[in-house]
Amino acid sequence: MIRYGRTRGVALAEESRVILRQLGPQDRARIDEWLKDAEVRDWFGVGRPGSGPCARSWGVWLLSPPAVAELIGWVEIDDINRRAASAEVRICIGRKDLWGRGYGTAALRDAVRLAFERLKLRELYLRVDVQNVRAIRAYDKCGFRCEGILRAGRHAAAGMRDHLLMTLRRGSARAAALDRPGRRS
Repeated sequence: MIRYGRTRGVALAEESRVILRQLGPQDRARIDEWLKDAEVRDWFGVGRPGSGPCARSWGVWLLSPPAVAELIGWVEIDDINRRAASAEVRICIGRKDLWGRGYGTAALRDAVRLAFERLKLRELYLRVDVQNVRAIRAYDKCGFRCEGILRAGRHAAAGMRDHLLMTLRRGSARAAALDRPGRRS
């Protein structure tokens, strides 16, 4: 069963390891702090402090481990195309000490459910640096499939970097696997 919340943080799925809630102005300082870190900016393709997800007014969610109840990153459902019923997904775990612990995968699974069930989207896509193996593994766990390579898709500190274009379609076997009981991050 999926639960949705607007102002309070809620887990979208009963087994979720994260809480998603809408972004608020009180979160600006913490996000700006993360964006000062070159490694965070480089992996996640975000700009300077002040240019992160707070600039977007809708579809930005924050995540935190339920036991900690603090902001650790964000998930965006952006560039929604209502005619094509598609959108781009972006995710960033700003707290580097929590990288590789499954919070991003859990948040992405909840964002996929939100996009398909509440927003009635048919397809999600994302772009990921080909060198970001941890993120690619998380996207694969969530059912995303590689569609191609965007050559020199983004400028990073080390120069132009290639990106994978990955997609997930509602109704696909990979998307259906997200709803299997007992599926954990």
